[in-house]
Amino acid sequence: MRLMSLTAAGGTAIGNALREGWDQLIADGEEDHNWSLVLISDGLETVDTPESFTDVIEDLEDTTDKRPIVHTVAIGPDADRVQMEQVANDTGGIYRYIPTAEDISLAALGPLQIEMDNAFRAAATDSSGQQQFFVRRGPLSASNNENDVISIPVEPNADELVISLASDGNLGIYLPELYNPADQRVIPFKGTGRHTVWRVAAPQAGTWEIRFAVPVVPLAGETSDGPSLQAIFPPYEVYGSLRSDTLMKAYLTTPLEQRFTGVPMPILATVTDLGPITDATVRATITRPDGTTTSLLLRDDGLHSDGEADDGLYGATYYNTVEAGSYNVQVNAEGTSSLSGDFERYDQLGFHLRNSGDIDGDGLPTRWENDNGTNPGIPDDDEDPDNDGATNIRELQNGTNPLDPDTDDGGELDGAELFFIPPMFGPLRNPRNPADDRIVGPRLSATGGDSEVLLRFNAEPNHQFVRILRSTDPDGPFVDVVTGLAAPLRSWVDQNVTNDTEYCYIVSSYFILPYVPLFPPGSPVIPLFIRSDYSNTACATPRTDTHPPLGYIFINDGASVTNSPDVTLQLWASDAPSDEEHDHDEGLTLPFTFEEGGMISGVSQMRISNKSIGNTASLALWEPYSPTRQWTVLPDPDKDGMAVVYVQYLDAAGNVSEIEAARIRVDPEAEPDPTATPTPTHTATPTNTPTATATTDPSVTPTATATTDPNATPTATTDPDAPTATATPTEGPGTGGEGTRVYLPLIIR
Repeated sequence: MRLMSLTAAGGTAIGNALREGWDQLIADGEEDHNWSLVLISDGLETVDTPESFTDVIEDLEDTTDKRPIVHTVAIGPDADRVQMEQVANDTGGIYRYIPTAEDISLAALGPLQIEMDNAFRAAATDSSGQQQFFVRRGPLSASNNENDVISIPVEPNADELVISLASDGNLGIYLPELYNPADQRVIPFKGTGRHTVWRVAAPQAGTWEIRFAVPVVPLAGETSDGPSLQAIFPPYEVYGSLRSDTLMKAYLTTPLEQRFTGVPMPILATVTDLGPITDATVRATITRPDGTTTSLLLRDDGLHSDGEADDGLYGATYYNTVEAGSYNVQVNAEGTSSLSGDFERYDQLGFHLRNSGDIDGDGLPTRWENDNGTNPGIPDDDEDPDNDGATNIRELQNGTNPLDPDTDDGGELDGAELFFIPPMFGPLRNPRNPADDRIVGPRLSATGGDSEVLLRFNAEPNHQFVRILRSTDPDGPFVDVVTGLAAPLRSWVDQNVTNDTEYCYIVSSYFILPYVPLFPPGSPVIPLFIRSDYSNTACATPRTDTHPPLGYIFINDGASVTNSPDVTLQLWASDAPSDEEHDHDEGLTLPFTFEEGGMISGVSQMRISNKSIGNTASLALWEPYSPTRQWTVLPDPDKDGMAVVYVQYLDAAGNVSEIEAARIRVDPEAEPDPTATPTPTHTATPTNTPTATATTDPSVTPTATATTDPNATPTATTDPDAPTATATPTEGPGTGGEGTRVYLPLIIR
């Protein structure tokens, strides 16, 4: 049937047309053949009929009888593209969209007839179980107005060859001929004024040729030997398919109900012969609703939703789904097969994205904003909340996370991978592939001093500069405080701070490479900024006192067992600075002066708990510091009644100590521990730190010595079953006076 000769009339009855085609197949179709229909429509259903388009789709979904594969071709924006895609998807068909002048500019619009022919050939190829291996559009040269020769490489071991030539018949008549590799002319299987088809069984391998010329015709009113006119080649397309065991099949995996603007579209393709073909080159060309195209490389590496590496399944994801409408996809595979030698395959697909809305009108679909954490209520397409150099709209278009500066965690900022050369040259690295990142982000530490914060970072040797950003909130937003700091310094002091305010920092390092564009010749050198991902967030609070307290805890004067869960805690803490505990600059020569806060503010509070979670004591409420405390422990029946008590100390400047712990076993039948000793007394904030040593030999009576050196640090065995030891120091500052007994723990974290 010559579709282009049909005259449009009446309303659009899509359901009736689909039902009529199905009925014809039921009446005349052969049961052992695949049944296929091609449904074409350029509008919505406008005729009120007993069966609507939706009704017939439901019947196709529900039938248990033989049903056809329905390939659909939606023409122009008025077509019911959603339902056309649905019926193709539900029956295993191909959805294709053909734009009209209302969609895109005339310059981007190919001849409608050729687009229709291509859609029909793709449907016929799929229905007959063949593989498209060739497509070319002409004329080959704008200056060639006499003849064209199309060379078609045909691989060995194919069972059947089908070649079609379609042209815009309104622009001229020409004489096509097909020749096999032996230069023998092949008779067409079918032909019309603008469409010719050749079918060849068991085709000879080699180069086939289509040769055609536009005839020379006399000018109007002239004889054949008078003045003549050479007609101009019309646009045309040559399409080739094979029946072969070298196969490529493409798929779109986003479910139909999720196909909205802003939702990515994974594209997969299998390439096989007797098994997986793992070294093919597979690309997808996506034509957007506005007529622009994008090419994606599909990979078989196990990292692109493609299953396992080297399994013959290739994958990539298309992210630039901002525009509502229909997208056409052509997947092309090239490689070498053990059956066919060098081969090429094509598959045609299409999908439609419904509009998910854009409440704030910023070009970011509302659904995408909700899914990715940007604000759907305010225009923020040009914002960069993660400071990676890529705006939200660019993050959407490239499938990167607008709240993660390094989406692939490869070490390089998303914005650097996308923008490090002018857009006209395109990005050379993939912000979703960590393997191509050229830089690794630094690690950062922050130390508070008196009215200043010391930053130290480990920039790599080839890193030239560092960018430092600061916030008073660990979650940001962060703002620049230093850009272009020489990276080899690896440290910096922030003196623009206020005591008792927490400051949080992140840093990014970078180096610069010269880039000379190849085109146009003579282009100037462009500096390429290779920027790392941001470091960890490091926070510090400058204070006059920056040292956390140091403290310990005893239960019942260090007893190992008790017959009651009600116990007395002995609590000791000091806020005196210790060189050993607070030597921030060991091994580091700073190119500046950094003053730690050395004031002793004194231990003011403590918190106690029977449980410890991470680095926090469970967390109990802070209470005033006291050297003793009545407490009820919680023995663990699974650990022979063992109970543990945890404590943390807080000084007046807000510094928190490490968690300290003591343990005791609760046994109701036990006698009081003969080694228990009276409760010690001491000042609330002693300035000395006693030291002790003890043997771990169970046959030796434990001994200990104590010093009144305020800078000393206790040392002891780490054996959790070792006994405690006592000593009686002489009177000194903070000892509590002559005869005061000081109790030293032999279990120290």
